[in-house]
Amino acid sequence: MVTLHYYQNDCLKATDRVRKNGKGRALVVMASGLGKTVVAAFDAKRFRESSPDARVLYLCHQNNILEQAHSTFTAINGSQHTYGFFTGVEKNGHAAQFLFASLQTMRKHKGLFRPDEFPYIVVDESHHTYADTYLDVVEYWKPKFLLGVTATPDRTDGEDIRRVFGKEVFFLPIDEALAQELLTPVDYRLLTDEIQMQTMLETPQGKMSITKLNKLIFVPRRDEEIAKIILKHAEEFAAPRIIIFCESVIHCDHLARYLPDSLPFHSKIHLRERVVRLELFRQGIVSTLITVDVFNEGMDIPEANILAFLRSTASPTVFFQQLGRGLRKSEGKDKVLALDFVGNCERIRMILDLWEAVKKSPLRRPAEEAGKTPRNYSTRTLHRAREPFTLNVNTVEFKEKVMRILDIIRTRNFYPTLQEAQEAVLTLGIEAKYGQKGYRNRYREDPRLPSSPETLYSTSWKGWGKFLGKSRKATYKTLLQASKAAKKLNIATSIEYRGERYKEDPRLPRNPEEEYEDKWEDWGVFLGTGSGTVKNPYATWQEAGKAAIKLSITSHKEYTERRKEDLCLPGAPPQHYADFPGWGSFLKTGNKAPRHIDAYPTWQEAARSVQALGITSSKYASRYKEDARLPWNPWKFYKDFPGWDIFLGRKK
Repeated sequence: MVTLHYYQNDCLKATDRVRKNGKGRALVVMASGLGKTVVAAFDAKRFRESSPDARVLYLCHQNNILEQAHSTFTAINGSQHTYGFFTGVEKNGHAAQFLFASLQTMRKHKGLFRPDEFPYIVVDESHHTYADTYLDVVEYWKPKFLLGVTATPDRTDGEDIRRVFGKEVFFLPIDEALAQELLTPVDYRLLTDEIQMQTMLETPQGKMSITKLNKLIFVPRRDEEIAKIILKHAEEFAAPRIIIFCESVIHCDHLARYLPDSLPFHSKIHLRERVVRLELFRQGIVSTLITVDVFNEGMDIPEANILAFLRSTASPTVFFQQLGRGLRKSEGKDKVLALDFVGNCERIRMILDLWEAVKKSPLRRPAEEAGKTPRNYSTRTLHRAREPFTLNVNTVEFKEKVMRILDIIRTRNFYPTLQEAQEAVLTLGIEAKYGQKGYRNRYREDPRLPSSPETLYSTSWKGWGKFLGKSRKATYKTLLQASKAAKKLNIATSIEYRGERYKEDPRLPRNPEEEYEDKWEDWGVFLGTGSGTVKNPYATWQEAGKAAIKLSITSHKEYTERRKEDLCLPGAPPQHYADFPGWGSFLKTGNKAPRHIDAYPTWQEAARSVQALGITSSKYASRYKEDARLPWNPWKFYKDFPGWDIFLGRKK
């Protein structure tokens, strides 16, 4: 049974209040590790109490997050319901009451569903909504209630997700969560102790960018030295579980040479093998994962108790996402050790700002968790068992150096306010359409502009869009005007239109079928390529499929482009045929059977094969293919899986 914390109950009350007030959307912002998915699952359950037949759609951009959400929703809503996935690997489509779909796959196949098919929709990691590849997916649906959940609502490109989900109905950021002892306490250690102060003091800093200042002040360490330092600090733990954030894939692979019992974990490794490596880490078979970007968000890894940062980023969003990977509480875990090797002025300032924010945040605990009556959020009678965020800067001398660096950053001759910096940007004519990258390329033209305005003006920063003066693209007033403009561009299909072509006219909207109140007919009418309906369509999808296969059509895109070669093929089979099975079955191009379809029926037989091959460690992830009957995920494939030690023959 899942028990809610007081803040999760407060969040659910907020979403209930929104629905009772007649609103159909809400945005929840909650720091990583606080159980956003649990809140979403309970909220969906409450929604379905008044609409028992309502289907639920859970959208996210990562399959591993969908799998975690599936487990949480099943535990909370009950196994009596049907659950399924709609991803590049598995498509349950219309068969599930709770459907967990990747944004990428749904973007290609959303036409298989009616816009109102899911009365309740959750968009996880909703700060990604404004990405070009995702916005049209989210805006396609017409649910009765849309819930956006994220730990970091602000985007670096300045787009505001509140336009989609509305203002936050619940807000609990990382500094307040740490202060309220809702997350594991952090022991943060800045290990950039090789600072060339003499060089810094002799340099005219007022005429130097922070980028150059970073290069002068900080001495980078070698990977071998970094590995030794990490292992030395890890001796404080009886069972260290280490996640290391690197700069690149090459850096991950190189660092792994110096760390025993470690595995690289990045996008260049096949998805199935990554799943195996993560499971080995969680089971304690592997103590260290070395990653780049894969763990930035959404991954639930409560076992991690050491985080090492080797990646330099000025983005608070990315940094807090990475830090959040180790903050979830777990039995026997009394702290998270953060080792920061980043030689970066902005990072030092970011850490000190977080440290100060945690110290200033009051400790609030309700009666049922603080052991006091009545319910009381007062801070006067409470005290912390231990500091939620301790900052270790090695020595007093080093702390003085850090303060000196911050003094230099603060006293440099930057524009004192964000508004003055914005005026300078406008004077330079830095175009908003090039965004953050365009600014980085040109800010040096004015020595008073900082390289990282989002850090320097953090208290008043509202995003890159507002900083650069980005405005919403104008559109034609009517559907007819937009149609005439689209026809002039000679665009053949909706896929071509949405790909890039509509951008050739700055007044054309991405989703004309939703933009205007005028009655939308179909893309054929809008683009002037003929109506999407046919006079005598095939009676069944099977007949239509055979006709399409006869034309050697092998994809949805090709069907859209060529279906007029047979006048009986409908323009949109998913809408025309109620029992449409999906494009893979329609065109006979579905995925082949999974590799382990002929797997050993019992784990004992599989274990004998593994041990005969001499596999005794994490190398299972790369060697299981040596026997075609070994499944890649034995811990899931066999319900009575005994654990890795027994499976690999290390214990009887």
